[in-house]
Amino acid sequence: MRLFKNEISNPNMLLIGNIDFSYIIIFVFPLFIIALLFNFSSQNKETGIQPFLFVNVLSIKKLVYTRLVFYTLIVLAILALLFFLAFFLHLNNHSYGILIKLFLLSCLFSLFWVGVCYAVNQLNRSSVFNITSLISLWLVFSVLIPSVSNQLAAYKYPINSEEITKNIRRIQLKDDDAAFEAVLKKFYAKYPHYNTPDTSGANLFSKAYLAQGQLSDLEGDSLLNGICDKMLQKQKFLTAISFANPTMCLQNYFANATETNLTDYVSYLKKLQQFNVDLKQFYFRKAFTNDRMDVNYYQLMPQWYKR
Repeated sequence: MRLFKNEISNPNMLLIGNIDFSYIIIFVFPLFIIALLFNFSSQNKETGIQPFLFVNVLSIKKLVYTRLVFYTLIVLAILALLFFLAFFLHLNNHSYGILIKLFLLSCLFSLFWVGVCYAVNQLNRSSVFNITSLISLWLVFSVLIPSVSNQLAAYKYPINSEEITKNIRRIQLKDDDAAFEAVLKKFYAKYPHYNTPDTSGANLFSKAYLAQGQLSDLEGDSLLNGICDKMLQKQKFLTAISFANPTMCLQNYFANATETNLTDYVSYLKKLQQFNVDLKQFYFRKAFTNDRMDVNYYQLMPQWYKR
């Protein structure tokens, strides 16, 4: 129940100074591009060299494009250096194909921001106007659209985690044989193969608590399946929106490559749910009979999912 209440959070990622690589590429790197390119055209006018250029340069457009290409090469070179460092620091456990794909997608993402900077510079306004417009666009793509999209997804596919929280395995039964038998009657109706003629007081007590725990788990499994379905619907909704926003799109690709998206989290929950079922069945086969467990029987214990 505790695992199903909230999404996984890795304590190691919460250490001071530990910054996620995708965060640098998706959120910080565009700010670097903006800082590099916000005035690559307007600075000629503001530094007073515009008349000099008109006199001494054969083609102003050629100068602007040459400067743009130069800055673009700087951006791509720094991006390549970041991926090179990231590979040796903590991404070397991923396949080369995934890293190359992420690098190429990051290059396209960087070129998108280079294009945005160029378009704003083409308006021939002041550097203050340029930097204000570019930061505003960065906030729209990086904060506003993702936030609104997630709020829409939460409204469209609401998830009430309290439903799972209420379904806990802390069982309290009335200390009465009739209450124990009533619980076992419900349990045996669903699992007749566990029914045994032994009705001694000690067995009634232990079996009733196991039975009530399993009946509660059935309700919890039903709630969890409903929540997982809504999670997958939310993921599909956000993925469709992400194609209209380069920031969300690249973030989605990083999450898919590292298996940290909502779909993989739901897959983890399903595997954990199935492991819980297999483990209980392993014990129930002995708990509801008079057979004793031995060392050989424990060799049959279910193993947690292995890659």
